[in-house]
Parts: sequence; structure tokens; C-alpha cells
Amino acid sequence: MEILVSSANCEEAFSPSEGHWVMGGNLAMEPDVDPETIRFSEEAWNDEKMYFMEKIQEAIQAHEKRYKTNIVKISLTGKLGLWNGNPVAGNLFNPNENPLEKMGNVDEISVERAEDGTITILGHHHDGTHRMHVYLLSEKRLDAINPNWNSSYGGLDADDFEKIYASGSPLKMKSY
Repeated sequence: MEILVSSANCEEAFSPSEGHWVMGGNLAMEPDVDPETIRFSEEAWNDEKMYFMEKIQEAIQAHEKRYKTNIVKISLTGKLGLWNGNPVAGNLFNPNENPLEKMGNVDEISVERAEDGTITILGHHHDGTHRMHVYLLSEKRLDAINPNWNSSYGGLDADDFEKIYASGSPLKMKSY
């Protein structure tokens, strides 16, 4: 398992020797920073999210070219880490929206890549860890899951996200 992105590594601190703020991860180990000034860096996190989204867009383009289809939705689907169990749940959104911003109310987010390239987005919080996969969905695939996915009744239901999760075809990235 390789960690590609982690909000925990998005820090900033003041460096007296350089006379300005620096960004990075694990700044407590850096001798040139004032440890009292170490804090979460929204700027560094936004940079990480933007880079991840660029990689998602590249994956969408490659998928569309390879399978001669258009991706109309992304599903972030997986197991929720709750105090009372690990149900499968999901979120359906447009391909121009960042999956990292769809993780809900969590304390920390990280992205892992397995040896086979499967991407897992982890949302850590006080009850546990959400383990979500990214699924690129064409209109044809959505119609197979639920023919009414695009109706005024709104999106997909819990059974539909179970089908997506059971399909075993989450996004894989061979390089990052």
C-alpha cells in the first residue's frame, strides 16, 4: 500500500532562519522551524486536492478513450467506519467534482494505492475510518444499475451503491 495523499502531511510553520513560513509534512522533525508555529496548511491541502483532481481527470480521459464512452458521474462508494458497523454507502456526483471533497465530516483524509493500482480514499474520524473507492460511471452503466438514476426522484439508493461496490471495478491508477 502506497500513500499518495494525506491531509496529515499538509503543515505549515514559521522558519526563523529563512524569515518566512514553510510548508511540508512532518515539520516537527525540521530543525529550522519553530515547533510552536506548526499548524494545518489549507494552502498545502488545496494543492494536494488540486493535483489529485488532475489525476482523476487524466483517468477519466483514459477510460473514455479506452472504452469509447463518456463518464457522466463518479461514485464514491465503500464501507463506512461507524461505531455500530460498516455499512456500504456512496455518493454520486459530477465528474468535475473532487472526490476528496465528498468525504463528509472527517478529521483526516488520505488516499492509498494498492499494488494492483486500486485507489482507496480513507476518511478518518472519531468513530472509525471510511474506506471508499472511486467508480467512473457511464450512462450505460448507470442505466444497468438503476434505469431511474437520472429521474426527478433523485440519484441512487442504498441497494444501488451495494451493486456498485459488489461490481469490483473501482478506479485503478498505475502511476501517480
